[in-house]
Amino acid sequence: GGSVNPVIPDHAQNAGGNLDIESALTTLFTKAGAQKVQFSSVTTKDGELGSVYALYSADVATAKETFPKLTEFPINIALVDLNKDGSPEAIVWENLPGVCGSGGCPLEMYHKIDGVWKMFYSDQSGSVLGISTLTTKGYANILLPSLGEVGYQSDIILYVYNGITYVPNKVVATWNGNQFTQ
Repeated sequence: GGSVNPVIPDHAQNAGGNLDIESALTTLFTKAGAQKVQFSSVTTKDGELGSVYALYSADVATAKETFPKLTEFPINIALVDLNKDGSPEAIVWENLPGVCGSGGCPLEMYHKIDGVWKMFYSDQSGSVLGISTLTTKGYANILLPSLGEVGYQSDIILYVYNGITYVPNKVVATWNGNQFTQ
């Protein structure tokens, strides 16, 4: 037998010719009672978001050396109160040039303890994640796509807080090339 290469079906594409995974994800998150995280692109150490950006100064310096023609080195940051204690946690998607790979870019989360950001989660990921209204051990559950072949197969995985960090709990949906199946 020969090998079969996965083909992306025409019906998986929207009018612009792009796979419409983005809107399918939004629908899936809504059905699951989750909000898509809205990141801000941060390029300065000023303000609350800047205090998180400052944690990446070594990576920014490396990116500046490696890519001297670039003028801006943004990092995507969102402040979200994951444990409803009135103080937001920082979710960082480090999309600096040179730090991303086939598994995505570093996705990291921080608590602010005694005025200092402390990391409690780190993995490679895409920039799309949903924050659920459901919680585990006082923290919002998170929906994260695992990166499969673009438009071919991608699992949406429910992550739950275990008291220390987020851990994968179960696959809640799979992209079949056309839609998410649950």
